[in-house]
Amino acid sequence: MSIVLSSCAINRKVSYDNLKMDLSAVKAESLGVALLDHRPSVVKGRRKPSLTGYMRSCAGIPYPMSTTTGCNFIDEIAINMTESLNRSNTKATKVSTNFKQDENTVKQNLFNSESEKKIFIVFRELHTDGYGIQFLYYDFDVSVFDNSNKTIAFKQFHEKRKLGGNAAITNGRYKEYMPKAIVKLFEDVLNDTAILDALNN
Repeated sequence: MSIVLSSCAINRKVSYDNLKMDLSAVKAESLGVALLDHRPSVVKGRRKPSLTGYMRSCAGIPYPMSTTTGCNFIDEIAINMTESLNRSNTKATKVSTNFKQDENTVKQNLFNSESEKKIFIVFRELHTDGYGIQFLYYDFDVSVFDNSNKTIAFKQFHEKRKLGGNAAITNGRYKEYMPKAIVKLFEDVLNDTAILDALNN
């Protein structure tokens, strides 16, 4: 996973390709994974699904960042998550989603996957922004279902995390801390006590 950053009219690349999620605490034998991009700016067509956030110019003008592949940012996270789970001996199956789909449609597709457990994440917000100091903004719901498709865990995640940089040194080592922040966020989500308990029991 990688993104393109634009700041002061200069394109910059930040790669996620060498960063892998540590999801070894998840012990479910099989897991269906569905991540749905319902960020308003994407759903309303103001931004493409490849949006990852913004970098500010020297004058504070926001420039959109996007995945270098041009693919849906949320979908790239789902791929990373699924591959990380498979490396940890959980047979994970990614369910394809599209930002134009409603939650019930995606949920039904998830239920049709032959997995012991299912995890469904619906995003209302996920992007980086900041002038000098960079922040990660996120707002999403996580649902976990058992093999009979009953909800066994539900939790909302809504926060602003400081990533790095400051007004004096601008964005600093953003090529390191921005990709790591995305990976850390989803490690935290799948290692959350309530979510992990539902996945493992």
